[in-house]
Amino acid sequence: MEIVVKVLGPIEARDTEGRPVAVGSLRRRELLGRLVAAGRRAVPLSVLIDDLWEDPPPTAAGTVRTFVAELRRALEPDRPPRTRSHVIETVGTDTPYGSHGRTSTPTVSKTPLRPCATHPAARSPVR
Repeated sequence: MEIVVKVLGPIEARDTEGRPVAVGSLRRRELLGRLVAAGRRAVPLSVLIDDLWEDPPPTAAGTVRTFVAELRRALEPDRPPRTRSHVIETVGTDTPYGSHGRTSTPTVSKTPLRPCATHPAARSPVR
């Protein structure tokens, strides 16, 4: 299934027919948006935690792993359990995550993203 991820305004995922794909809570949608914004580059777990929480809970690493598993199930509902994801791939040994398209590639809204000058992302380089 091909997925369209809209990141302008509220983050949402839709299938190719325009039907919404339920990806879960705001935090899960934020994670999906962060992975899409990485442009198919791996994002280290520590960066995801820092991006999702101002003051991360002690369980943040496990929570991110759970969110990734839930996003995989939502975005690839026909993928058998414990098989390789075609949308979100875990790479490396320190558990970074990246959005890597193989047969299904998330499509991002076509309008370019430009952080507003007051947003913290505008003041620091992309990680």
